[in-house]
Amino acid sequence: MNKTNEINILFVSDVHENFDNLDTVTKYVTSKTKNYDLILFGGDFVTIPKPQEATEEELKIAENTTKKLITQLEKLGQQLIYIPGNHDSSRLFNNLILGSKKNTTNLHKGYQLIGQNLVIAGLGGSVVGIQNGEVIWDAYPYHSNDLAKKDLEQLLDDLKKDKELPEKYQLILLTHCGPSNTCTSIINNIPQKQILSGIPFLYELYNSNSLGELDSLKMKFFLNLHGHSHDSQGMSKIGDVKIINAGSVKKGNFSTLKIVKNEEWELKSVKFHLI
Repeated sequence: MNKTNEINILFVSDVHENFDNLDTVTKYVTSKTKNYDLILFGGDFVTIPKPQEATEEELKIAENTTKKLITQLEKLGQQLIYIPGNHDSSRLFNNLILGSKKNTTNLHKGYQLIGQNLVIAGLGGSVVGIQNGEVIWDAYPYHSNDLAKKDLEQLLDDLKKDKELPEKYQLILLTHCGPSNTCTSIINNIPQKQILSGIPFLYELYNSNSLGELDSLKMKFFLNLHGHSHDSQGMSKIGDVKIINAGSVKKGNFSTLKIVKNEEWELKSVKFHLI
């Protein structure tokens, strides 16, 4: 856990085994600053078309590539937290950890205290992508929105019941998919060509009375950090929750954030980079 009142974060996602672009990110980061306090990865280290149908050999190849990418990311900061994307090995959804350092964490369906009264929780994978009412992107592992909702509700329930967490805290959600109905999860500005790739339950949660009920009990939603939608790097807001899409390293995008604690944790700055 970071014990200071400032956390510098490198947020990257969707490398899709593009080692050249990750090398460029690495060179940029090391030339501009010292190591980050926290490296967050939003999923899709590799590109398995359908993880549920991958052979044992295909999974091993993907996991070896993933391990190499994780090793590179570990060099950039003091701690690495990642979640799997819909094109990663299915075994990453069963808490397989491929990092070489003890403070590297696969956070899928898990959570961790990362600062004073600050918790991060993770959910990997995707729901389907919809264009003009038709499914054009397959999902993994959430082939229905109800399955994603079920796992998110279980995660929130686990958080509420954990008596070892602070009495009051702020929550960062690290998800592969962002919320639906926000610019960071919608591909293309032309209505007829838009692809809707977000999770409806997240949008409903941030917009509903249940958010206030959760806030009043123990947790207060702070940030939702995500990837998946490669062309929608940027920031939006639903209610009081700031939504940030890191962009895709495969396409040359990544993000950096600084959060600081005064009375509460606040987003001091966010920068969107194109290499």
